[in-house]
Amino acid sequence: MVNVMFSKSQKIIFTFITGVFITTNALAEDTTFNEQLCGLTINFESEPARKQQIINMSAQVSMTITNSTLIKKDLAAQIATNTTCQQLAGASYTGSQQEWAKFFDSAFSGLVKANYQDLKFTLVGENEKAYTLKNNLVTKEYVLTGEIKNNKQIIKNLALLDKDKNRMYTFSVSGNEIVAAEIDKEFKRLVSSIKSVN
Repeated sequence: MVNVMFSKSQKIIFTFITGVFITTNALAEDTTFNEQLCGLTINFESEPARKQQIINMSAQVSMTITNSTLIKKDLAAQIATNTTCQQLAGASYTGSQQEWAKFFDSAFSGLVKANYQDLKFTLVGENEKAYTLKNNLVTKEYVLTGEIKNNKQIIKNLALLDKDKNRMYTFSVSGNEIVAAEIDKEFKRLVSSIKSVN
């Protein structure tokens, strides 16, 4: 495991959507729903809420962000399952160390902006990853933890970079630390359901 700490003063450099952070309870259905996400298919336990937006980063560069989110009750706290595809147009992902640093900085900065405290970032080691499928995608698995209003959150994340198709995918499961085992179980279920459709 690699632990990286960021300061509160760091700037948001790159667009990133992370998980939805939860403090209350909701009901969930116990079915499986196949969701299409920019050329991938993934399974949710029921039909997720969807959003799409286009961000013009410059006159020549834009990003289409497609997001699906499902919030479910699991024991004493809610768990959010969140998937995102960022399709870049007019520029290319490189997969460089600098690009990944900006990606992680943006994720961390988003939590700082949302008033999270005691933030920690852990990059998951190769032998401990939940996502083990072999393909041509660049993968980064990481965990963010932090506290907001006495609510200690765990956010498990997988980022997949498809340089050939110019897409960045993120898969996130988050919730209160009291349901840590359920967050881990849902994260493993989610990432094991990822399949390519084109």
